[in-house]
Amino acid sequence: MLLFDQNLSAALPRRLVDDFPACAHVRDCGMAESTDADVIAFAARLGYAVVTKDRDFAILAGTTQSTVKVIWLRLGNCPTRLVIETLMTHRDEIVAFLADGARSVLEIGLRSNHA
Repeated sequence: MLLFDQNLSAALPRRLVDDFPACAHVRDCGMAESTDADVIAFAARLGYAVVTKDRDFAILAGTTQSTVKVIWLRLGNCPTRLVIETLMTHRDEIVAFLADGARSVLEIGLRSNHA
């Protein structure tokens, strides 16, 4: 389950549902104005992995005691189409990351690195 952060298009869950079922956007969850810490807590409580372009989420995931996972997109300003293409290109890697109990952050960009 993926939870898309406010800095990403609210259309992503609808456009990715076939490949990433049960995904949502923070706006759909009534969290459009929530703090990063509140989004992390919400995601941890419901079993979501947060997808974001915001480095702060990766920092929070690395320091929090929760089991939340963060997929940090290192794409800069780009069209939603590029976000979708990037997620689809890395789909297998994302699925493996979500199943990996040892890692909390997956960093994906035009050149992928792993945190």
